[in-house]
Amino acid sequence: ICVPSSAWSGQSTFPISIQGVGQAPPGPITRTTSLMLSVAEPDDFSVSANPPSLTVGAGKAAQVAVALTRSGAIGTIGLAARNLPAGLTATFAPSEVVGLTSAMTLTATPTVTPGTYDVLIDGSSGTLTRTDTVRVIVAPPAFTLAVAPDSLDVTAPNTIETSIAIHRQPGFTSAVNLSALGVPSGVNVSFG
Repeated sequence: ICVPSSAWSGQSTFPISIQGVGQAPPGPITRTTSLMLSVAEPDDFSVSANPPSLTVGAGKAAQVAVALTRSGAIGTIGLAARNLPAGLTATFAPSEVVGLTSAMTLTATPTVTPGTYDVLIDGSSGTLTRTDTVRVIVAPPAFTLAVAPDSLDVTAPNTIETSIAIHRQPGFTSAVNLSALGVPSGVNVSFG
């Protein structure tokens, strides 16, 4: 009796009748017997990443939740990532899973090449391997601006100063050109 994995449908026990027909005078003879076939749930599992797509900045880190489903007698599931570009690393906590969840941390170095990468998460248990894909968008390094004080009171005519700080992310070395928007007519803003 050959039992494919597709035979599992939620029902585990199947009564089977076996019939034999023979020829003898004065006519055919039919005999039957029966057996009970018990089909165990096949060993299998799946890997699912959430979110399926995310953005991580150069020099930054981001986390992905990894959910597992199990059937049959699946034991420990080992997790690993592949298709990672240079400068992007992945670690799992835990990497050997006996339960249903793990967390993958993606860390981008300041020198990683910006772009979109399909990172593959492999789960392995025994001879079985299951894979899910996470689309990782590596954003180029950037900067932020901060002004202090951020509120000015002035009586015309007068000149007043404020400080603007440029906070550069690791890997961002370009010059930053400053300009002022929404300036009232007749007011001059300069940087230096």
